[in-house]
Amino acid sequence: MIKLVSKDKCTGCGACSYICPKGCIEMKENDMHELLPVINAYMCVECGKCVKICPVLNPVETYVPIEAYAARSNDKKEAFNSASGGIASTLYRDGLKENAYIAGAVQNPDFSVNLISGKNIELINQFKNSKYVFSTAYRLYPELATLLKQEKQVIVAGLPCQIAAIRKIFKDNPKLFLIDIVCHGTTPTAYLQQHIKKIEQEMEQSATKMFFRDPYVYTFTFTFTLYNKHGERFYAKRTKDGDTYQFGYHRAISYRESCYYCPFACNKRTDDLSLADYPGLGCIIPFTHEREFINCVLVNTLKGKNWFRKSINKGSILAWERPIDEAIAYNRQLNTHAEKSAYRLMFEKTMRTNGADFEKAMVPLMRKGLRKEKIIRLYMLPKRIVGKVKRVIKNLIK
Repeated sequence: MIKLVSKDKCTGCGACSYICPKGCIEMKENDMHELLPVINAYMCVECGKCVKICPVLNPVETYVPIEAYAARSNDKKEAFNSASGGIASTLYRDGLKENAYIAGAVQNPDFSVNLISGKNIELINQFKNSKYVFSTAYRLYPELATLLKQEKQVIVAGLPCQIAAIRKIFKDNPKLFLIDIVCHGTTPTAYLQQHIKKIEQEMEQSATKMFFRDPYVYTFTFTFTLYNKHGERFYAKRTKDGDTYQFGYHRAISYRESCYYCPFACNKRTDDLSLADYPGLGCIIPFTHEREFINCVLVNTLKGKNWFRKSINKGSILAWERPIDEAIAYNRQLNTHAEKSAYRLMFEKTMRTNGADFEKAMVPLMRKGLRKEKIIRLYMLPKRIVGKVKRVIKNLIK
């Protein structure tokens, strides 16, 4: 009997399901709503292709970044409407001008997310902005196979585990330009759907659009918003305001199990370019330019360098080279995976005993967590005030 990667390590990329010559591997949800492969033992011929293609069991070659940049789109509107600096959107736009296809994550009417490809410029708006939820990638693989067989250029942006699967399937195809979005973790789709349904019931509204980082209240505030069919915003909350979904996500409580063992959360990358926020900007060498809407860009291959340089030379992207150590050292997701907290263990236990009801499991944890964080902030307040006074005095002396 074929043995796939253990359920706690499986990322749900679906490479095994795609490669199976008998079509006997189906992606199904488990009791925690995590999408996992299930083998039909009666159809399986034990060829082993599913095991060989798994990027966790048989990792792809990794790259050490060769350059690092602080960058943003030269179009301020593009940067404003994106999660960080609008780099992915700009690379897509430049790629379309060179007749390339683009692929990325879109949100469906039921708020599930999956990867698709195309040549329509309108896709860029659908790909734009953070999607803090699991996205299915395996339906994209047949599309990529067709495009690459026709020798079409394709730009793909996805999560590190998805990009690793694509590289495992299609090798180092010169027609593929791969971008990974540095990731904290992913939450099962059902949790988001349950959360939105509860809000709809309480507000007596129906949501047709949502944001995890709404640009209209600034992406850096991480505000979860819902809009109705008339374009009216009827819900807007941050983690500290008491949004259960944001609390579960940003406190690393509600991720897929595999996210707590992620082998891709490290400084060795599997793609051409890596995009992230830039928490350590200026920590090693002063950064004297505008800090608003800045992406951290890691250039990992010569192909990545050439693509990125083309957009810089066209004037589409503003970029300032930075020390690689600065880009990596201060970004936790480029060093290690999320850790399981006591809250996570309580969440798991409650989910398995309450029929996997996300809201019932998260509400008491959020209340307890926010109370604790408030006490810590009050305790640290005198220290912060003293530190601020010292900085003011130091600046006055200068």
